[in-house]
Amino acid sequence: MGRPDVAGHLLELHFPGDGLLRFSLRGEPGMAYPFISSTDLRTWQHFGFLKLADGGEESFDLTPSAATALLRVAADLSK
Repeated sequence: MGRPDVAGHLLELHFPGDGLLRFSLRGEPGMAYPFISSTDLRTWQHFGFLKLADGGEESFDLTPSAATALLRVAADLSK
């Protein structure tokens, strides 16, 4: 049985080695997705944006650090 077809957007996490964490996002080509982060789940800060390429896919790596935080894709730019 193969992978099911996915409609809409898809965020995948990979561990390519050297302690890196790779985020791969698929969705609407040209769309910019805002990422936000929090260390306490109450206060959220803008982390950055990821704009999808013409093929509707893009990825970025995070390097190891001593900081601990939650990272999410914000559905609303006002958050």
